[in-house]
Amino acid sequence: MAGLFVRLKLRLIAGSLRGSSGRQVGFILSTIAALGTAVGGFAFAASLRLAPHHVAVDAAVIGFTGLVAGWTLLSVLVFGVDETLDPSRLAPLPLTRRDLAVGLFAASVTGVWPLAAVAVSIGAVVGVAPHPPGALVGLIAAVLVLALAVLLARAVTTSLAGALRSRRGRDVVVAIALLVPVLPQVARVAISGDGGSTISRSSVDRVVEVLEWTPPGMLGRALHTGNPLWLAIPAVVVGLLAWWWVAALGRELTTVDASTQGAAVKRSRWNPSGQLGGVVVKELAYTRRDPRRTMAILSSLVVTLILGFSWVRGGISPSVGVAFGAAIMGLHCLNMFGNDGRAFWMNVLAWDDPREVRTDLAGRQLAFALVVGPALAALAVVAALVGGKPDEIAPAVLVGLTVLAITLGLATLNTVLAPVAVPERSNPFSTGVSGQGCLAGVASMALMLATFLLALPVVLPAALEGPVWVPVAGLVYGASIAWLGRLVAGNIAYRRLPEIHAAVSAEV
Repeated sequence: MAGLFVRLKLRLIAGSLRGSSGRQVGFILSTIAALGTAVGGFAFAASLRLAPHHVAVDAAVIGFTGLVAGWTLLSVLVFGVDETLDPSRLAPLPLTRRDLAVGLFAASVTGVWPLAAVAVSIGAVVGVAPHPPGALVGLIAAVLVLALAVLLARAVTTSLAGALRSRRGRDVVVAIALLVPVLPQVARVAISGDGGSTISRSSVDRVVEVLEWTPPGMLGRALHTGNPLWLAIPAVVVGLLAWWWVAALGRELTTVDASTQGAAVKRSRWNPSGQLGGVVVKELAYTRRDPRRTMAILSSLVVTLILGFSWVRGGISPSVGVAFGAAIMGLHCLNMFGNDGRAFWMNVLAWDDPREVRTDLAGRQLAFALVVGPALAALAVVAALVGGKPDEIAPAVLVGLTVLAITLGLATLNTVLAPVAVPERSNPFSTGVSGQGCLAGVASMALMLATFLLALPVVLPAALEGPVWVPVAGLVYGASIAWLGRLVAGNIAYRRLPEIHAAVSAEV
């Protein structure tokens, strides 16, 4: 059964690469990265033989813990991309739970990245494990840590499969993904001895003292000491994880999937009359319900927070960081009609005047501003307080809103001049359009350059602590650009509605 599933996975990989140059390039780059990780990881782990005693111990404990945690987290994040993680696709097969578990385990360790993990583990045995017979204990520890990583990842994804297929589950995945870039900074601050500037030896020792009592940490201790007693608890945990996974697999394959069943329709408490209010309500609902839109906005906010924090600590004005965040977030309005897809035909039939197109674009702009505006205000408050300049909160908010308005005006023009289709996928990270990556990249760079040039008269005086009236006048200036962009875009869109509909409803 194991060999059958291994051959099946290899066939699936080969079949997915046929006729898709993008997937072929991605597979080649992924393979190169995995081979580089395998060679570099093996060399680094083997070189620990030359390191001091405490360095080897810490590396073994932290490395094994990171392997297990990273494997599990990555499996959850790529659930919508790697279809082999979804057990519901195996329900039609006439196989027992034991056969499925054995086959799926074998398939899980098949691939270039699992081989890279094996290479790094072998390097750890070479560089950390003592001489025989301790090397045998180290080899067993390396096998157990790989089994622990695979079983934990499979048990978690199988138990959460129904939730991960639902909209709420994908929202949780989005939230987890947003934490990934922040985790290194949080960890550095948490274990440092002086608030994050340096990491002391004592702080590392405290972390290792905690991690060594976890199952992967115990395996790291077993790898270094050669004491088989450290293997006992992790071996029991591996057995419990296997039991949990098999039980979850049985429940998943014999329980009706309710993740796609219709829920009760909830009416919005705010039901304004008129086309403008209807568009605003619709866009706000779609922003809340579509994980890809949520991911796009929140990821931009996280990137802005990280960069803005660094800039403010370096002495740069908070207004610059907030303006940068507004421009980055505004990039997600480059293709307003693209998210409608085939449903855009209803707008084409309903609009019989350019004014109605402009009203629709105004509603989309307003809805986006209602979501992003408070985030920019909060960012301005945080940046000003961190930089010790509370008097710059108001100018930073005004500058951020100005840049957002400028970006929206320019993005509205791109929406009608270069519309593209958005693929219908459940993965919240799949916002890219096959074959349209270059077009989207050029549009993004052009928008950023134009925004920079138009916003410079407002951002530069605010960064240099110029007159107070500049940010106030800048808000009127930005609103005028947003209105002008909407006016021109509405007239253009009305004349080329069939072309826009064909572009956003194309098969991708």
